[in-house]
Amino acid sequence: MSNVKRVLSILLILALALMAFGGLGGCSGKKKPLRVLIDIEDEYTMYPDFNGNGACGGSLVDNVKLLGGPEDIEFEVIPVEGAERDMALTRIRTEMMAGGGPDVFIVAKAHDWDEKTNNVINTSLFLMPEKSKELGLFYPLDDYIAKAQFMEWDKLTPAVMAAGHSEKYGQVLLPLVYDFNAAFFLKDDISYTPTAAGTWEDILNDDTGVLRATVPPGGMGQASDMLGVLADYTKNELLFSEDELYQRMEEAVTLSTQKGQFSLPIHCNDAFSAGWDMHSAFDEAFSDMLEEQKKQGNHQQLALKFIPSYSDDGGAVATVHAFAAINGNTKRPDDAFFVLDYLLSKEGQSKSLVYRRLSDIGVPTYEGLMTKENPVILSSGAAWSMTDENYEAFCQARDCITHAKFFGTIEMALNDLWLDFKKEKRQGEDVDLKEMVHEAYSRMAIEIGE
Repeated sequence: MSNVKRVLSILLILALALMAFGGLGGCSGKKKPLRVLIDIEDEYTMYPDFNGNGACGGSLVDNVKLLGGPEDIEFEVIPVEGAERDMALTRIRTEMMAGGGPDVFIVAKAHDWDEKTNNVINTSLFLMPEKSKELGLFYPLDDYIAKAQFMEWDKLTPAVMAAGHSEKYGQVLLPLVYDFNAAFFLKDDISYTPTAAGTWEDILNDDTGVLRATVPPGGMGQASDMLGVLADYTKNELLFSEDELYQRMEEAVTLSTQKGQFSLPIHCNDAFSAGWDMHSAFDEAFSDMLEEQKKQGNHQQLALKFIPSYSDDGGAVATVHAFAAINGNTKRPDDAFFVLDYLLSKEGQSKSLVYRRLSDIGVPTYEGLMTKENPVILSSGAAWSMTDENYEAFCQARDCITHAKFFGTIEMALNDLWLDFKKEKRQGEDVDLKEMVHEAYSRMAIEIGE
């Protein structure tokens, strides 16, 4: 019996060795297809026939070929949720650890419902993108960016793109879409001008209610914005203490209860993303005015002013919800970058199915889109833009962004803390906020060090 086991072990080792050199039939030296992983779809997809991972992947391959890029692209998708997704994620991570894996990653945040804990859990391929970028998992892109054919680096929002820069490896992640928290007011109703010098302290001391209106009620990636820069991923350390988190939570709770004390003009609070005037929060706040416009046959956007929410570190914080990168194991970096070069171009960001799908969760990084001259395509297939007046107001708010973060495990933990607190308060539970903060902080400190 021992001889049989020994023979089987030897055969297994040989099989793995052969696979590492190109497969069991693979000593032929045949070039492998360029593998592009598309993982940007979640359970909230409204138009799956046109915006699913498969459709986005097929369209991307066609566009790259038309531009003279690699012909042998093999795009792959993984299940959206459940045990099948877990198995696929494990397979890809194992491949990467063994020196393989997809050549290109085009991924968005992903989450699922854990029936055991009754909580939302992070099911992204890269649980902490900012930590992953410091581990040498991705191919350095600086030299390629300098010689890009389609990408115009100087037209991509600098503060957002800087989030993909590694101290050791340079630019390794390319943010695709981002959002930031803002209050939407009618332009003529307030005189306040947003500024990159604004701070969380300004919100606390605001006696008009205008800045307090920017504090988000919760939502994915939003509850952490008040803290500014969250972690140093080169040292695997949180940059806020447990006491600071408790203090900020208390302040946020106080602000949320005081909002009704101010007699503010009509407004809404939402994460700024493409198609904002079609969002439920916007419709609810401005429903009477929009209805009156319809009666008059006027379908122009309302003239608005956007006031971003400020952080401890000053200015607004953007959250990156999707990014692209090249696997550090790739044997075809030139071909892999061709795909990203197109994807980050003006054409790619305004018309590709990838961005059409991502329009639900953010705005493109290419500055100058979402205007009448350069509309973007929403997931519904409709072309969307802002009026010149509103685009100018958007730029004013966008230029207040001083820092961008990727949505990951730490952001989700802070978001869950806020949502769990609100849930228990609604249910009339006797809430010990200090204990909730202690438990959440302890988990985050462990997770960032793992």
